[in-house]
Amino acid sequence: MVRVIVLVIVLIIKSPCNNTSSAVLSNSTHNIIAKNSELLDAIIQVESGGDPTKHAKGEDAVGCLQIRKIMIRDVNRILKKQKNKKRYKYKDRWDCEKSKEIFDIVIEYYLPGACDEDIARLWNGGPRGPVKDNTRRYWRKVLRKLKKAKYE
Repeated sequence: MVRVIVLVIVLIIKSPCNNTSSAVLSNSTHNIIAKNSELLDAIIQVESGGDPTKHAKGEDAVGCLQIRKIMIRDVNRILKKQKNKKRYKYKDRWDCEKSKEIFDIVIEYYLPGACDEDIARLWNGGPRGPVKDNTRRYWRKVLRKLKKAKYE
């Protein structure tokens, strides 16, 4: 718990963006990243080009959001901690709708209400992604996809 609080404080202090540009929607149970959001679509394009059958064998990252097994374990840990009985299986990484649910759980847990840049950088670099220098390049790729989609 202390690690999460410290991480949140560090992210607030070091975050390169304010929290006004997020694609987060609120409902009565929790925040959900819009499943049809431009940000999520851009991340999917960067990760897999929209191909739900993509498999990066070297990393064992699969599906439209290139989810690794460790992510499934982390999401199941989060759900257990939240006393939610739902659990994901490794094969769920191949299902784009379930991958989007996994994405929502991760973002809501680590960075609720975050801006688009922090969300993308977290997805690429894990919980400390928004403060890692090596996730800036990933954010620029996502940003290019966002701009391209805007003008299409």
